[in-house]
Amino acid sequence: MKKISYIIFFIILLVTCLLSFKASKLKFDYNLDHFFPESDKELDFFKQFKNDFSSDDDFLVLALENNNQSVFDIKFLKQVASLTQDLKSNQLIESVFSITTLSNPKLTPFGVQQEKYLHLNDLEKFKLDSFNIYSSQNIVGNFIANDAKSVCLYLNLKPNIIKPNTDTLLNQIKRALHQHKINRFHIAGKIQAQKVYIEQMQYEMLLFTSISLVLIIVLLYLTFKSWWGILLPIIVILLSIIWTLGIYDIFNMHIDILTVVLPSILFVVGMSDVVHFCTKYLEEIRGGLTKEKAILKTLKEVGFATFLTAFTTALGFATLASSNILPIRNFGIFTAIGVIIAYCLSFTLLPAIFIHIQIPIKKLNEESFWDKKLHQLLLFILRKKKLIVFVFLIITSFSIFYISKIKINSKILDDLSEKSELLQDFTFFEKKYGGVRTFEMELSVKDSTSIFELQALNELENVEQYLKETYKVNNLTSPLTLIKSLNKALNNGENQFYTLPKNQNELDLILKYLLKIKKRKEFKKYIHLEKNKARISGKVEDLGSLLMMKKNDDFYTFLAKIPNKKLNYKITGTAHLINLNNDYIAKDMIQGISLDLVVIFLIVFFMFLSFKMGFIVVIINFIPLIMVGALMGFLNIDLKVSTSIVFSIAFGIAVDDTIHFISKFKQELRCKSIFYALKRTYISTGKAIIVTSLLLVGGFATLMFSDFKGTFYLGFLVSITLFIAILTDLFLLPILVIYFYKKKS
Repeated sequence: MKKISYIIFFIILLVTCLLSFKASKLKFDYNLDHFFPESDKELDFFKQFKNDFSSDDDFLVLALENNNQSVFDIKFLKQVASLTQDLKSNQLIESVFSITTLSNPKLTPFGVQQEKYLHLNDLEKFKLDSFNIYSSQNIVGNFIANDAKSVCLYLNLKPNIIKPNTDTLLNQIKRALHQHKINRFHIAGKIQAQKVYIEQMQYEMLLFTSISLVLIIVLLYLTFKSWWGILLPIIVILLSIIWTLGIYDIFNMHIDILTVVLPSILFVVGMSDVVHFCTKYLEEIRGGLTKEKAILKTLKEVGFATFLTAFTTALGFATLASSNILPIRNFGIFTAIGVIIAYCLSFTLLPAIFIHIQIPIKKLNEESFWDKKLHQLLLFILRKKKLIVFVFLIITSFSIFYISKIKINSKILDDLSEKSELLQDFTFFEKKYGGVRTFEMELSVKDSTSIFELQALNELENVEQYLKETYKVNNLTSPLTLIKSLNKALNNGENQFYTLPKNQNELDLILKYLLKIKKRKEFKKYIHLEKNKARISGKVEDLGSLLMMKKNDDFYTFLAKIPNKKLNYKITGTAHLINLNNDYIAKDMIQGISLDLVVIFLIVFFMFLSFKMGFIVVIINFIPLIMVGALMGFLNIDLKVSTSIVFSIAFGIAVDDTIHFISKFKQELRCKSIFYALKRTYISTGKAIIVTSLLLVGGFATLMFSDFKGTFYLGFLVSITLFIAILTDLFLLPILVIYFYKKKS
């Protein structure tokens, strides 16, 4: 065996060197586009929409406050004007719009005259500026807050800026703010969110790995009370993590908000195989066997059961591969790979090491403690089996009721805690400027209608009125905005002419001027002449996907009632696509759990050649899922991307202890009576079930230290599920086994 061990050492060392190099190259990434539902016609439509017009997320909004004073202070506004000019000169910024750059155009026989809304160099005119601004449309609530305590700058960024450059841009913006002595500001936009999320992911990956390592060391010490009982399992799991991350890089993947917890999960999940192997090997060594015989017996008696548990755990993660959402799919696939790697290393590296080291053979007194307490617990269960079954039935019945209260709902920044500065800035823009979440819709003509027909424009105005008043879209911009602005400009810039023209002749005059700017970006951004399409965009408060989808349904109902409709309307955009994930979450979750149930049933059926035993195992492990689902309904925890994966993960892990139990029971049943076989099974597997389950509960509980709500709930819900699984395995499983075999006893 020693020769084989040297070969194992060499192969593992070689693979570790290669994959360590690959793992060192891993990068972090957070991209909302990855959460779009794949292979979906809505995604194809959005891609064409972006191609026809432009992206809806290449922007930053920057709100500047004047220390709780009115912004109509010349000194402050001059700072804003100077800052605006500096930002315009940045090569990564395409354009900047602020209250200091806005002007009221007037079309005269002598050309276009631009009159600034702010006259910072004329004190007499400046006194009237605030009145003129608040009497104009599309300025208040857009470029200046209703309470006049802040102004907003809109920065259109160059498209497709790569990650290092976005960080550079944000640093340049913050330096510019400091140089212009503006201390109170708020920033929102995709690149800001990416920066915050990635920095938090890097911190939390280190945090979770460190906490998991400490927790594992403590539990291993309490279990084995020896240096080898701590060091060897840690080596196996660290190698498993390195190999998994190395493979992750080989497939050109980046660490995202889900896979950031992968090392912590492998720490606690992979440790189960190690603990079972070491516990059995220690038992055989202390029973008097040689190292070679102890290893062979451990491989024989624990190897198959542990393979099944590793397989079912990997299956729980692998079922996530059926998801239509890329981060969930990657998380499931590579965590499953990590679980299998941990199993393979446990049953190759550990035997190779044990053949070279000497284990103390002194029997510890704690074994008699565990035997005594587990024996007492089993006797209590057998005496109170009717009461125990009744309690489980009552709790399960209530759980089914509360499961019906679970809502499928999510927000764009749902994962951020309330103390997050990014979320606070996001909330500020929702309160003061109508939100940051984009609203996008495409208009297309029906039959031979033109977008510029007066009847079509009147219809569009009614639709926009609904969007503003009922749907609550703010800062709405569309072809109507351009037409109304030109009508106002043709009438000396007077506010009462910010309307649609009254007849076709007036409209034709406006269109004559409009078509002169058809090559300008602001025209192309909202009108596509060749395809006779147009765009409506705005901002809405992020009320959650559940309410937003309800708003969409109501809007389409409103459109269906328009007589002789001239235009087609279709909602699209980044936020809309992310909301569509809700259509897949429930389906993916049910599909994943169903696959788990079928595979587990088949495994148990072929082990026992019994349908009843298969149903027992499925029921035992389905009850914790029902109860944790009820907990979600009771605590109003929404079902979303981050919480939908809980059920598949928890089921795949929780079933491990059940399989260990029934595998041992099958062995004991060959030559013993039912009750004696049950007693030997309960006592011999009880300690391992309790220790490994508590280790798993503690390991997943470390995720509750996360500032990401999704990660917090993942840790909380999986921990609760696994704890309930301990109770069902220890209390309910023996009773069901007795009921099943009572005729044969």
